[in-house]
Amino acid sequence: MTAFFTFFEFFETTGGLDPYLAYAKSKAHIRLRRNRRVHAQLEYRVEDDDSAVLARSDREKPVIKLSDPENDGSLKTKTGKLIWAPDSQRLAFNYQAGGKYYSCDLYELTGTKWKKLPDLEKKAAAVRKLMARAKQKQLKEAGAESVNPIEDVWRVLRWIDNDTFEALAYSEGGVAMRDSGEAASLITGVLFTVKCDNRGNWNITGTRELNEEDAMKMFEESETE
Repeated sequence: MTAFFTFFEFFETTGGLDPYLAYAKSKAHIRLRRNRRVHAQLEYRVEDDDSAVLARSDREKPVIKLSDPENDGSLKTKTGKLIWAPDSQRLAFNYQAGGKYYSCDLYELTGTKWKKLPDLEKKAAAVRKLMARAKQKQLKEAGAESVNPIEDVWRVLRWIDNDTFEALAYSEGGVAMRDSGEAASLITGVLFTVKCDNRGNWNITGTRELNEEDAMKMFEESETE
């Protein structure tokens, strides 16, 4: 909810001569200002050791260490991209984990500390099942037994509201067609929504299997955003 609409909701409901003062003192307005300060005070930095961090603009010590070159390599820092929830209480960090693999980390502000939420790919068993089923169907149609991975992607696309985000699972692989022996690409994709529960966890609330054309289109669009 924007400050504009919140203000006029107060204007319509208070009936007083000074609705602005009522709004300025309200919990909704105080919360809005606090959340904006959280986002504004944090800045993305690349440290001397090539680690990516979020830190307050007036302090040296980071509040979140997004990448560790010793464990993650340098690619995570170079390719990382932040996607903030509207209220700045959560964020997604999309990055390239390897030459063929893209992943995402999720964080939530609990009190004054940022905590990492469960891994997107590991916890999304329902999405993995849909992807595996679609891949087996395509392999059967192609007359192939296995696929050579080209790209595997788990990525947050956008925040729908403060607690809910939309994510994409995408996989592309190469096979040899049974009849012709020609090389072909097999593409699978699932668009899914996730709701955070304010207790350090999240749950999938909806899934949609994508055809090859839509899956590739969404992946390509997410690359340029």
